Amino acid sequence: MCTDLRYLESSASSAPEAFARIREYAGQWQVVVDTVSALMRQDRPEVKRLIESAEPALSDELKMLAWTYRNADRFPVVDFWASVMGPQVACVLRNLEMSLPPGLGCGHGLLCMLEIEAGNSAA
Repeated sequence: MCTDLRYLESSASSAPEAFARIREYAGQWQVVVDTVSALMRQDRPEVKRLIESAEPALSDELKMLAWTYRNADRFPVVDFWASVMGPQVACVLRNLEMSLPPGLGCGHGLLCMLEIEAGNSAA
């Protein structure tokens, strides 16, 4: 996992429930990032493992991402990532945030960076 929450560890003891929730949210976020990465590498066993190990609601979202990526040729767009895949990933991440119970104070505080390499195409 590349999510680095070390900067929060000093506060973990003063707010253990909040820290646990942030770690859970960061873990879910990381699963989405790892799934997109595995799709781009065409690592089907890893995509399957990530989908099967996710909680049911997230698993459904990951299945949709996998289907979208694998069916890129069905979308009549010039830039598949910008027009279809990127917005779908953003939607999944937003759905994670919106599934949080009100008042927990998580969201908009995590950052994900992806590198898109020229010449990679969905397969």
